Amino acid sequence: MPAQSLQTSSANRGRSFLLVPLALALVAALLSLLSPASRANAATPQPTPVTNTPSVVPPTKPADRATFGIGPATNGKNDSRPFFSYTSGPGGVYTDSVAITNYSAKPLDLLIYSTDLVNGIDGTLSVAPQAFVPRNAGVWIQLPARQQTVHVPGTTASGPGRVVLPFTLHVPAGASPGDHSAGIVASLQTLGLNPKGQNVRLDQRVATRVYVRVKGAVRSLLTISDVKVSYKAASNPIGGGVAHVTYLLRNGGNVNVGVRQAVSVTGLFGTKAKADPIPNQDLLLPGVGVRMAVDVKGVLPTIFEHAHITASPMPVKGSLYGNPKTVTKSVSFHAIPWMAILILIGLLLLIVLTIVLIRRRRRRPPTRPAGGGPKSRNPRPSGPSDPTDADQPEDLDHSSTSPVPVGATPETSS
Repeated sequence: MPAQSLQTSSANRGRSFLLVPLALALVAALLSLLSPASRANAATPQPTPVTNTPSVVPPTKPADRATFGIGPATNGKNDSRPFFSYTSGPGGVYTDSVAITNYSAKPLDLLIYSTDLVNGIDGTLSVAPQAFVPRNAGVWIQLPARQQTVHVPGTTASGPGRVVLPFTLHVPAGASPGDHSAGIVASLQTLGLNPKGQNVRLDQRVATRVYVRVKGAVRSLLTISDVKVSYKAASNPIGGGVAHVTYLLRNGGNVNVGVRQAVSVTGLFGTKAKADPIPNQDLLLPGVGVRMAVDVKGVLPTIFEHAHITASPMPVKGSLYGNPKTVTKSVSFHAIPWMAILILIGLLLLIVLTIVLIRRRRRRPPTRPAGGGPKSRNPRPSGPSDPTDADQPEDLDHSSTSPVPVGATPETSS
């Protein structure tokens, strides 16, 4: 039985040693599951942007694209105004002129029409598509025709070709106070081939802005709402992760406003991380909301975190508003250091296994000498305890002798 006890003890120690690599493999598998995955951001096509300067389509390939522009005009030629701007009461009427300029060598047939200005999904200011039915100041502009094709001569030695069109701005009697925005568009539509060799219609568009301030009570109001934060831990257990912050930025007033934004994250122990500079919203139209998405890098996971968003109004050239106020919004979220927790669990498991192995080794019985039997707890002394035992020889072979009757003579073999 002692030999069997030693075999069982050895088997237990073998199984205990096997637990160490199994624990390490489990921790490694959990760490691999939590490793960050790369994300691909898809580009979203945007409408044609407009600028504060007279719009010009830049030349790329002379054989493929034409170069033309549009802007305010006075006395039959372009003037220095970057855009059209009017202040009027309800029912006001204004007359003005717009110049269409052709910088290309050949004549162009351009489609001229008015439409509303809109903010794209990222806040970029642009003109609405041609199929869009205007509902704001784009309806107030009356060109010689709602949509008309204008033949613009090519550039000559005397200068670029030019056509000047008059128009009238009619402000409705029931127009609401505040800012209203539109654009006058010059469009060149041609046929071309896409990369697959299919026929497509190409639309080169430029536009000039038209701002109308209707007199009355005006207010500037920015709001931040629907804030959501998600946290992605770093692969480095002591490194900072990324907080993905999304929110809805809205112009709740009735005047155009530019917006400067900032996003930061603070942690439980005073840690702070700031997002990279966010591009300014140069012009956010009244009543328009833009969904913003900002990544804050280097956020240390301290379990309890706070995201802070600040939106400060900026003045828009040609649009005056009073008493702009900065708006802030803060929300809390959790950033749990799962990677560090898993590593800590793995270390604790290794420590527990080490303690168990040490205790089992200490409790193991002493090893017997090789070739010896089990030792008695009370061994007999080396000397004889009974003198009679010493005088009597020990009978080693009882099988070769037999009892001799009394009085008989033992037989001897010859």
